[in-house]
Amino acid sequence: MLSYAVYQRGAMALQALRERIGDSAFFKLLPTWTKLHRYSNADTTDFIHLADKISGQQLGDLFQKWLFTRGKPTL
Repeated sequence: MLSYAVYQRGAMALQALRERIGDSAFFKLLPTWTKLHRYSNADTTDFIHLADKISGQQLGDLFQKWLFTRGKPTL
């Protein structure tokens, strides 16, 4: 839980997402996410679906590489 990789990899995954979908979609995604789930629970799958919807892209490959595969992805 306190591993260096836990914090670094999350930030790197968000940056990879930003680069893939662009600033406009990325900066729409984050406040939409927090607004939708302000008083509720959500999980990674919910975030992926919202990112797909807002970006108009299928982002499964990006999330598979950054969230569900061991080791640091190549940049």
